[in-house]
Amino acid sequence: MGDPSANGGVDVRAWTFAGPVERAYELCRAPVNMIVGPTGGGKTTGSARRCLRVARWQEPSPRDGIRKARIVVVCPTYRRAWDTVMPSYFKVFRASIGEFRGSRGDPADHIFDAILNIDGTASRVHVEVLFRAVNDLDIEEFFRGFEFTAAWLPEADTNGDLDAILSMGSNRAGRYPEPEDRPDEAEVSPYRGIWGDANAPMIGTPFYRRFYQRLMPTGKAAPTTDRMWVQPGGRSANAENMANLRKLDPNYYGAMAAQLDTYDERRLIDNRPGYGRHGQPVHPNFDDVIHVANQEIAIDPYSDLVVSVDCGSGALIPGATFEQRRYSGQWCYLEEVFVREGQMSLQELGGRIRQVAESPKYAKAKGAVICVDPAAASRSPQTEYSDAQALQQYAGIEVLLAPTNNPKFRRGALDKLFLGRVSGDPRSPLILIDAACQGLIEGLAGGFHYPRRAGQVAPSPAKNRYSHICEAAEYGPLTIDGMDAHEGRLIRPAFAGGEDEVRVVLP
Repeated sequence: MGDPSANGGVDVRAWTFAGPVERAYELCRAPVNMIVGPTGGGKTTGSARRCLRVARWQEPSPRDGIRKARIVVVCPTYRRAWDTVMPSYFKVFRASIGEFRGSRGDPADHIFDAILNIDGTASRVHVEVLFRAVNDLDIEEFFRGFEFTAAWLPEADTNGDLDAILSMGSNRAGRYPEPEDRPDEAEVSPYRGIWGDANAPMIGTPFYRRFYQRLMPTGKAAPTTDRMWVQPGGRSANAENMANLRKLDPNYYGAMAAQLDTYDERRLIDNRPGYGRHGQPVHPNFDDVIHVANQEIAIDPYSDLVVSVDCGSGALIPGATFEQRRYSGQWCYLEEVFVREGQMSLQELGGRIRQVAESPKYAKAKGAVICVDPAAASRSPQTEYSDAQALQQYAGIEVLLAPTNNPKFRRGALDKLFLGRVSGDPRSPLILIDAACQGLIEGLAGGFHYPRRAGQVAPSPAKNRYSHICEAAEYGPLTIDGMDAHEGRLIRPAFAGGEDEVRVVLP
């Protein structure tokens, strides 16, 4: 920022960046700008300092030459604002600077002026920081009438209304300063936008879906205006803000890890998304860094398309995954049918499977087959057909019954892939999942779990939406590789039509 002569003690010469990632975030002018880092990484400090930087990024007013900015700090409750956000903010800007108005549990304003050295010239800035809580207000009602330059979202990963806040907040940002305080033609567009800081999010939350999966909940691509900066984990050699943390404890993160549960270590120290305290993941060897592809996985025209299905029983919450077993032995999961809300009939499921399989991308595959739970062969009491026969008719694809639905073999079929590497290429995992499989990824990361009850882990997984998509994913490897493969014996050729292979044929 240059050497300032600050009014009341805003001395930014003492400001040092926590590290290169925090620096990039603090200086970033993207309209939607987020930083994700471990506890103690210096995220909140960088966010607070941006309040003054936003004023610096405005043009001088033609009326009085002052650069003006108004920042609204959006908190979920006033208790959170006063207990956590304001104490962090006032470590950067003392409350004695300028004027502070507000009483505990109510809105608060901090208004101050400063002089900054900008490009060798002393420039006056006026900053208004408004601490506001959404509480139970509708987001549109919360932002109605607000005129501000930018907004700050502390602990953005915990905000369930994130998408609405980003949408409505972006609509109101840039409405201050007034037109009379703006030059007729600015050389550079003054900054307007929203920024926020977060710990690694819970998988499946709005923050995770928007900034990690790069997909909106509606399925459309996230805006290109979004920018996210991810700090190294606290136990990484490149961990940030260590100069300050070592003053607190030379072994800051090691001491913290000794007090945390495993699922908290992953998020709060190692800075990796997790599934929190729901329970113990059914597939604990899944690793989103290793097993989720960082780009779209292409179709192999020489391999069959395997559609693994869990019919969802009476709950009408089926799940289906589309995968290929490559010549190398690697399983690539490419697409899914995941019922995030509501229900889906077997006819709708079959139609969706047909639609995907016949699309230009998947039609390139050598062939297609559906693998289902053998229980699907039981005839429905309402019709003369079984679920497997009905699915084959609706999808127009041959159905194979898995050799067993024994959980030991089903889960073992998938777990073996998570632990394995492609022969001759130890860097390539035996399973790779396309980022399009959002429900499967969320389920494997902990949505499909053994729940904790009274401090004990239940013996059976929770039956929920994630259980169906994850159990569907288990049937493909179990059916195609065969049970023997997962007991360390011979893998039979795919679709060889051996005597132990059960096919469903319509009458």
